[in-house]
Amino acid sequence: MAVTIDGTTGVSLVQDGVITQANLPSGSILQVQHTQFTGTNTVSVTANTEALVTDLAVSITPVSTSSILKLEAMVCGEHGTASNVYNSVWYFDRSGTKVAAPQVGSNRRVGIAITNTVGIPATDAASTPEMVNYSYFDTPATTSEITYTVALLVANSETWHLNKTVTDSDTTSYERGTSYICVTEIKA
Repeated sequence: MAVTIDGTTGVSLVQDGVITQANLPSGSILQVQHTQFTGTNTVSVTANTEALVTDLAVSITPVSTSSILKLEAMVCGEHGTASNVYNSVWYFDRSGTKVAAPQVGSNRRVGIAITNTVGIPATDAASTPEMVNYSYFDTPATTSEITYTVALLVANSETWHLNKTVTDSDTTSYERGTSYICVTEIKA
């Protein structure tokens, strides 16, 4: 029995009883890989040096060299240095290669997104987490396994507090959250 995408064209998804990737239309999702981290951790970050958030890494082996990979991350936590909220960029690392906007100039921090801030008084600087939610379309042109990792670049050395606040006291004023990274392979 054949399943068709469009009854007027008769394009079949099934060949000899198997759904084939070759017959899927452009824009079809080929696979989704993700890592969701619900624990807490800290990441030491040196000023102007790439820091990988290794709890937020995911591997994928693309089906086709022409695939488009949609990368998504949602990171909850808190900067250990309050000014880094305004002086940091987030991006992805692809097996050792920075995946971000192109570098312009020699001193500019370049990434995909900056940390979203919450309008809080200075007295709450260690008890109210920030978050960043960002995505990027990558075209790595490979069918070899790739590992994507959430990455951070800051102006001032600090400790990033993943899924928790800096103080992290066990009271209602010190929130915790969940973070994830997701890769969706899309047929070009």
